Amino acid sequence: MRLTAGGPEERRETIRKKKMFRHIFHLMAVCMAAVVLLLSTLTYSMVKKAVAGQNIETAMGDFREIREAVGEAGKLANSLATQLLLDDVCSGMLFAGGDGKMNAAETARVVNQVALYGNMNDSAESIYLYNREQDMFITSQTQAFCRGSSDFFDQGIVEIINDYDRYRDRDFIRRRILVPYSNGYEKEEEVYTYILDGMKGSRLQVAVIVNLSMDSLYNSILQTQGMQDSYMLVTDETGETVMELCSISDIGAEALEEPVRLMAESGKQYMDYTWQGEKYFVSCLFSEREGWNYVKATKWSTVFGILSEIRKAVAVLAGIILLAALSASLISSFSIYRVYTAAEREYRRLTGHKKKERDALRESFLYDFINRRKQFAWEELDGELTRYGLGTERRYTLAVLKIDRYQELTKRFGEDGIYDIKYGFRNVFEEVSRRWFEAEGIIFRDNTILFLIGTQKQDIHGELASVFESFCEKVKIFLEWDFHMMGIGEYVSGKQLPRLKDKLWPEVHNLYFYPPNILTDYEVVKGKYTKPLDYARLDQKQLLEALHGGNREEIREAYHKFLRVLSGCDAIDYKNALTWLGFSVARIRGSGGAYLLRLADCDTAEGADRILEEMFGEILRRKAAAMEQGGIRGRMEEVKSYIKEEFRDPNLSLALLGSEFGVSPAYLGKHFKQNFGKSVAEYINEVRLEAVTEQLLKTQRPARDIAVDCGFSGANYFYTSFKKKMGMTPQAYRDKNMK
Repeated sequence: MRLTAGGPEERRETIRKKKMFRHIFHLMAVCMAAVVLLLSTLTYSMVKKAVAGQNIETAMGDFREIREAVGEAGKLANSLATQLLLDDVCSGMLFAGGDGKMNAAETARVVNQVALYGNMNDSAESIYLYNREQDMFITSQTQAFCRGSSDFFDQGIVEIINDYDRYRDRDFIRRRILVPYSNGYEKEEEVYTYILDGMKGSRLQVAVIVNLSMDSLYNSILQTQGMQDSYMLVTDETGETVMELCSISDIGAEALEEPVRLMAESGKQYMDYTWQGEKYFVSCLFSEREGWNYVKATKWSTVFGILSEIRKAVAVLAGIILLAALSASLISSFSIYRVYTAAEREYRRLTGHKKKERDALRESFLYDFINRRKQFAWEELDGELTRYGLGTERRYTLAVLKIDRYQELTKRFGEDGIYDIKYGFRNVFEEVSRRWFEAEGIIFRDNTILFLIGTQKQDIHGELASVFESFCEKVKIFLEWDFHMMGIGEYVSGKQLPRLKDKLWPEVHNLYFYPPNILTDYEVVKGKYTKPLDYARLDQKQLLEALHGGNREEIREAYHKFLRVLSGCDAIDYKNALTWLGFSVARIRGSGGAYLLRLADCDTAEGADRILEEMFGEILRRKAAAMEQGGIRGRMEEVKSYIKEEFRDPNLSLALLGSEFGVSPAYLGKHFKQNFGKSVAEYINEVRLEAVTEQLLKTQRPARDIAVDCGFSGANYFYTSFKKKMGMTPQAYRDKNMK
């Protein structure tokens, strides 16, 4: 029973349009998301720059206010100290000589006068008068009079006076003092100390000391919005701290050393910096006029809170776009699903099979038909071809995909998993080819997949080459592998497909001679590799003699002569000849199992050449090393190293070592025992047993299998050697040491 042409064609067109709509909508969604992302990035950058500038401008305002306030305080302190110095009562105390002791009445007058000046200035925390000759302090505080520096309550000012050269160039000295009160309590306060000095030579003789409080300035600046969640450090031209303002306790001056250094090196005025898991916005400015610097750190979230809002808005907008795209995709997919299910129902009504069952039956039919595993009568064949869409109105060609290094693929994924890999290869090729033609793959049990290609064109060689190139690139996304493909430039009806396959298949194995991942034409390969191999002419003696001689040019010439005999022969004969040569070369080397396995698995002539050249190179390197050592006596360590490398070879023996190193076995054995105190056989057993004990503790494999892998050829000999060396059986050793 045949399906009508109108229904399926209309459904295919409907599905095509719906898929096209979905693709267009997805493209629009992606474009919108890209525009939103670009605009949000630009907005984010502009807003961040503006907010950073505003924060720096606010900090500069606070900086100017501090400079002005400190300047005004300096003027006030200087004016107050000058008045005290010129005051008749105070000057009498300040300039009294060491012999002129002040009586109680005079001292009381000075105390009252200093207290009067102190009360007249709210910003003056305290005032001291100091006379070195009298060794006397008079203050405006409760403890008004003190004779003797050692008893003065403010020992900080005593240290400054005694080391005055260090402080004399400063306008203010920022320090902390303990202030005594009449009730007996003391309070630590920060003050800015101004000293009006009277010098005699380099020694301070008299001083008027004014301690100013900056609490009002602190409070006014800390209450500004710019100091919210912030820390500011102001330093003078000497690097001394002028003022330290802090509305958070999580950061201090030590945290700002690194960002200040980075900004100085890069020439930036601000940067983002993370300290103890918290992100901060750090700015740094320098005043050339005063020589002052300020560094300010503010919590990033406080400064750039608006950026968080922008991020949220972008996330919401992107979510809306994504939701719209997802909704449209779901609606389109549901609509396509409805069309598919309607087609499935109609197909099942007309044929009695589900579509998946029909695809499986189609693949099974094609496999049997193309491989001529089943004979069909003409009428039956016409019906089957029409049933599976291979009618006479279309033309077909074949292309075979050959998987390189197939043995390696099966070792990696196993016999059971290899079908899934080939199934994936087939799907990728079919998906890539849809742009140019319809391809349907038939998976064979060997390393090939046959593709049936239906087309209305007379020649698709260029399109097939592009599809194969694209396939090789896409496969490498999930599996790095190489492939060979051969197409035939003949287009036939469905009935003639078995003839085309029979024509193509004998040449598939000759892809061995061509580089992978490039499309090869059947017409190029056909008849090129048909010469029978003349084994009588295949002489490897010259090559082996050249290897013994160690001359690289002679080796290359002899190898090329060997290959010329193989020119034009079938790939199977060519590979067999190279394998035979590999065995002969391995005997010269002494071992070479790894090379021989690689040679057997190699699927290209070029790769086989590389493997053999590696073997030649290793033989030459070994011979060169032997010549450098100059005699077997100096090569004992090399013999030990060789045993450690090749101990897994069951044929490793004193005789083989003698052949490898070019000396008699008896001579080598004698010098080996003289050097190491044990025979070659004992050392080989020792190395093998060490490897066995290591594997016993690392794996749960049977001891017998481990012994074979480590070079022991007989189980009885292994168990005897192990018990003699370890004093117990392998299983007892494993049980004892794995607890």
